[in-house]
Amino acid sequence: MPLWNIVHYIEMDAYPHGTVYSVKIPESIQWELEQRLVLIYLGKSHASSQVHEMVVHALENAGPDCHQLNDLRQTAERSRDALQAGNFARLGRAMIDNTEAQHRLHPALVSADARRVFEIAQAHGAQGWKVNGAGGEGGSLTILCGPDLGEKRSMIRDIERENPSICNIPIALSREGLRVWRQNLLSCDDSADW
Repeated sequence: MPLWNIVHYIEMDAYPHGTVYSVKIPESIQWELEQRLVLIYLGKSHASSQVHEMVVHALENAGPDCHQLNDLRQTAERSRDALQAGNFARLGRAMIDNTEAQHRLHPALVSADARRVFEIAQAHGAQGWKVNGAGGEGGSLTILCGPDLGEKRSMIRDIERENPSICNIPIALSREGLRVWRQNLLSCDDSADW
């Protein structure tokens, strides 16, 4: 059975430097993960700089053993381990715990719109949900649905009916992961030399 490197685990050794590890998962788990994931756009981009500044200020003197940050660190490890084991219930629990840890950092990191989407997802049997990025107003959410694709479709329909500006963004997981390359582009001044 082929193993894919679609997920990476990043260990922050000495911020801002980290080590990237490929998380190898069987093809069957990758396909199921792709079927279960839903990306929801909250209808506006993140506008959370002020909240983030308050969080950073509150944690400035917390040190490396800060329990609020340890809660977030542990959810990354738990997510990696659950995914490798193909345990979607544990993965979903880690996602929820991550969102709850963000909320403990500052309540405004998990918006009212996000909480309402999570309520709808839970009513439709979703196994997990999390705020993407640093949270706050706007941005996107990830939902891990249960195995029933009909229930997933009903959930998306109910979320979009709740607020017309909130929408599902179809996604697919890349077998190759993120690839970055650099390209030298000519500046406007260089174009005269063509």
